[in-house]
Amino acid sequence: MTTQSTADDQDLPSLLPKPGTRIVIAGGCGELGQYLVRAAMAAGLNVIVLDRDSALKARPVPKGAQAMAIDGADDQSIREAFTELSRADGGFDHLVFLIGFSPMPPATLADTADSQWDAIIAVNLRLAFQIAKAALPTLKDRPGASLTFVSSALTYGIQKGYGPYIAAKSGLNGLVRAMAIENAPEIRVNAVAPSVMVTPFLGGGTGQGGELPGRLDWFNAEAAASAVPMGRLCKPQDVVGPLLFLASDAARFITGQILHVNGGRLTP
Repeated sequence: MTTQSTADDQDLPSLLPKPGTRIVIAGGCGELGQYLVRAAMAAGLNVIVLDRDSALKARPVPKGAQAMAIDGADDQSIREAFTELSRADGGFDHLVFLIGFSPMPPATLADTADSQWDAIIAVNLRLAFQIAKAALPTLKDRPGASLTFVSSALTYGIQKGYGPYIAAKSGLNGLVRAMAIENAPEIRVNAVAPSVMVTPFLGGGTGQGGELPGRLDWFNAEAAASAVPMGRLCKPQDVVGPLLFLASDAARFITGQILHVNGGRLTP
C-alpha cells in the first residue's frame, strides 16, 4: 500500500535540534557535559545545565546558558527543579542525562562494599529514573521531544572490575527501552553508549574526587587504544554529535535504541 507523501516527508530534516529549542543537560559541568553545552549553544539551542551546587561553582556555565543546582540525593530537590523549569520560558524540549561514576581503579564485585554498590546504583540508575520521571510531564507536551541518556560500552563488552557500574548501566539500558515504549509517540527515548574516554571519569568522576592528580596511574591508554579498530580512544567530541543528533528531527523515527560510539571496538 502506498500513501501520499507530504512536504515534511520529502524534506531532509536538520541533523541538529531546531535553533531556539530548550535543552536540559543534567551533569553539564563534567567534561563531556561542558563539550555538549558549548556545542548546543553553538547550534542556537537554549541550554539549561543541572548539576550540584559545588560543580556549578567550580565550573561555571558559559555566558548565555542557564544554571540550576540540584541535589541528586534529594528527590524533592529534583521535583522542585523541574516544576520551576516547566513554568519558565515555555518549558523545555529535550533532556540529556550525563551523570554517572564508577569507582576507580576497578575492583572485583567481591571487593565492593555494600555502600559503594548502593552509591553507584543511586547515581547511575536511580537518579536517571528520578530526573526522567520529573521531566516526562513537560516533555509530553512538546512536539518532537526527546530524552537521551549516556550508557556505556561496558554493558555489551563486559570487563572485570566494573561490576557495579555494568549492573547500573545495564539497568539504564532497560529503563531506556521501557520508557521509549511507554511514552511513544510523544517522546523519543534513546541512549548513547561510548567506549572508554580519558576524562576525569576515569579517576572516579569530577564529583567523586576525579580532579586529584595521580588517579589515572592504573590506566594504560596506549594498550586500550590498540584494541580499537579506529586506532584511538573515544573523545568527548565524538559523543556530542550523536547526542545532538538523537534530539533532532532527523532522528524522529528512532526510539528505544542504544547508539554505540566505540570506534569499532564492539559491534553488537
